[in-house]
Amino acid sequence: MKFCFVSEKSVPEETERLLREACAARGIPFEAIEAKTFSFEPAKKLAAGDMLYRAAVSNASSRVEQFLFTPGVSAFYAQPNGVYFGVNSQTILVEAAGIPIPRTVYLASADPSALGAHADQLGGFPVVVKVLGRSSGIGVMLAESMKSLKPMVDFILAQGHNPLLCQFIPDALHWRLIVVGDSVIASYRNKRVEDDFRSAGPTDPADFEATPSARIIDIAVRAVKASGLEFAGVDVLEDSIGGAWFLEANFPCYFPHAQVRAGVDIAGKMVDFLALKARGLANPASPVRPDLFWRSTSALART
Repeated sequence: MKFCFVSEKSVPEETERLLREACAARGIPFEAIEAKTFSFEPAKKLAAGDMLYRAAVSNASSRVEQFLFTPGVSAFYAQPNGVYFGVNSQTILVEAAGIPIPRTVYLASADPSALGAHADQLGGFPVVVKVLGRSSGIGVMLAESMKSLKPMVDFILAQGHNPLLCQFIPDALHWRLIVVGDSVIASYRNKRVEDDFRSAGPTDPADFEATPSARIIDIAVRAVKASGLEFAGVDVLEDSIGGAWFLEANFPCYFPHAQVRAGVDIAGKMVDFLALKARGLANPASPVRPDLFWRSTSALART
């Protein structure tokens, strides 16, 4: 058994370090692979019982992950062949599972009459314009009138993207929840940024000590499951009267912020989950149910 970590230069150093330390504490060999220089030699494929986590987000890293994967390898996909499939519209998939999302339109045209109708459908201006595939709020914009919406969409479409147009929820609190298996193992409130409608990772200990409602926890866990994943950083909005909406289930995600600030051994829980799953896959006659393990051990689980 070994832990294989697929990375690139863009992956923060602390992500690899925390997972490497978690493996060392458990006596599990750790192997880091640089995706963009990987040789694709058949001998490098993993064996049943090995663990695999892709920390990078590029197409190159996904191809390496798929190449390394073989039956019996433990990864954060709910289905055995989930590593080979991606979802091109997570919000539609999650909404189909009965999970609330902000009202959303999927844009492919900047036609002014259509944009105006879409804005009305979402409750009027302002509306949120969102380009997928970015992080840290990059690509999330606020259009306060047709005069700002039309040029935004023109530019985004010209860059080859198909943006989302979403309902704006004023004065919303942005939660980030880290899900492993079917439990939330860490959570925190993102801080509001002055002169901006977006939020950012907090530094105040109170934001890490705050506990999300049972409704928000349920949304996060169900969204990860609906997405076919077993690990993700989930973004949920909460309004002033307790309403909650799913935004994204990010996989891979940047978890060190919560680990360092909140003191939760997220890397250790990730490794433990994959190790239990690996033993179950490698020994089908005695399957391990990591979902039941985390249901009973998560301090944040709510009933």
